[in-house]
Amino acid sequence: FLEPYHFGVLHKNSISPIFFSNLCLFHPFGPHLRVTYPRRSIESLRDLSEEEWDLVTHTALVYVLFPNTVFVVQADHLEIWRIYPLDNAVDRSVIILDFLVPEPVISESAGAHWERNLELVIGTVSNEDFPTGEGIQFGFDSGAQSHLTYGRNEPALAYFEQTVSEMVLSVLSTFFPSPSAHCFLVPFSFSYYFPFSLPLFPPSPLLSFLSPFSYPSVSFPC
Repeated sequence: FLEPYHFGVLHKNSISPIFFSNLCLFHPFGPHLRVTYPRRSIESLRDLSEEEWDLVTHTALVYVLFPNTVFVVQADHLEIWRIYPLDNAVDRSVIILDFLVPEPVISESAGAHWERNLELVIGTVSNEDFPTGEGIQFGFDSGAQSHLTYGRNEPALAYFEQTVSEMVLSVLSTFFPSPSAHCFLVPFSFSYYFPFSLPLFPPSPLLSFLSPFSYPSVSFPC
């Protein structure tokens, strides 16, 4: 959910034709964050006045409510993804998807429309994202890597990883006098409850989405 540069390779035939790859707008708020991904249709706004711009229609808005809930605001529906650890393991999880549509589905054509949308979502994550993630996890388990480096085109990933590390270390510090920088990988079960608000629109002009973004590179121990 947190970076778009993989769209052009991993999702070449699924969602890459719909969204620009490697372009996004990132906003943190507290431990939470929002990433805005421009659809290719956003180009059509160049000839319109700013008053006519429609953010939701021409983007996908991804809100990550720390630590485990993701809202994906699409042009015509809302997806809510919730991720829970399985068996208190760091490499196993259960994911629940709620697919919300704006009105009751009472006709066959509407049912077929939403079925196609759901199949695209499920097919993309099941056949493309999850197998890749599993391979990455195997790499972590091998111990071959000493650290990971998040680049300037991964601001949301770097921010999320930093937030996880800070939160886990703050909890572990109540049990250990000086937890090391590696403690965030220790299996640990706890819950977070934070008040939050959802900013609906970015403070910068919409077409700034088409400009490359910049964020400092950062490394984390594996």
